[in-house]
Amino acid sequence: MCKHINKNYHFDKFRIFRIDCAFDIRLKNQKEVEQLVFLLNKFEGINRGRYKKYNEPGSLYISSDSDRPYYKINFYNKLDEVQKEYTELGMEVPEYIVRQIQNLCRIEVQYFVPKLYQIMKEHEIDNRVPSEFFKPEISIQIIKKHFLNIIGEEDFYSIKYAKQIINSADGITERTKEKLTTTLELIDKAVDMKKAKEIFTSKKGKIIKPFDSVKSFRGCKNTYREYIKKIRELKINPVVIPETWGIDHIANPISEIYRIEKDLGGPAQ
Repeated sequence: MCKHINKNYHFDKFRIFRIDCAFDIRLKNQKEVEQLVFLLNKFEGINRGRYKKYNEPGSLYISSDSDRPYYKINFYNKLDEVQKEYTELGMEVPEYIVRQIQNLCRIEVQYFVPKLYQIMKEHEIDNRVPSEFFKPEISIQIIKKHFLNIIGEEDFYSIKYAKQIINSADGITERTKEKLTTTLELIDKAVDMKKAKEIFTSKKGKIIKPFDSVKSFRGCKNTYREYIKKIRELKINPVVIPETWGIDHIANPISEIYRIEKDLGGPAQ
């Protein structure tokens, strides 16, 4: 993570060329971790800019789309990751490690040199030395920024419960309520939000199985974004809980990030 710039081995005689920020969300059990990672995998990715998204079992991995990425973001099931590493070695995970990492969903963000200059500007840092970057308030700001950018702060609901919230909302026409509901149904059926947008913006009348039930529901990218925005304004996350899970609500873990930020003396939200 550091590049040596002279023969003095004092810590701040090294220059940062990458920082890694990590945040662990501890849930009640491994099933909840698997459910959360499943939901996270349905998100489209970064709102602005070019990126690559990799749908790997147990994780959501996003990287800037370039030969030399300037950021990487990963949401993953910590126990699942460690078990895979030990399996490749033909070993079992020691029980004491299992106890430490079970029920954890980890968020990791890696920043490379181009993004480091942005951090330096925001925090008035003059030199790329370790002590200037290894501060918890910088890490939590980076984690929060990308969590909100990709996931948002709204709770997750079943399609049934989300419809109830939409139908009981004031100041929205019945036609708009129908459009918002259909948008959620489309995202629910699609592999992820990117696929849902692709279907929504495809030519009218084109049937894309198994989405023939919404074949007449089409529009431009701006219309799709507007529907997503309205759904979020109702405090509904556009990624809905699968009906087969038999639950109506999952709290957004952003509350844990807000709590840590507040403990560090930052804004509550």
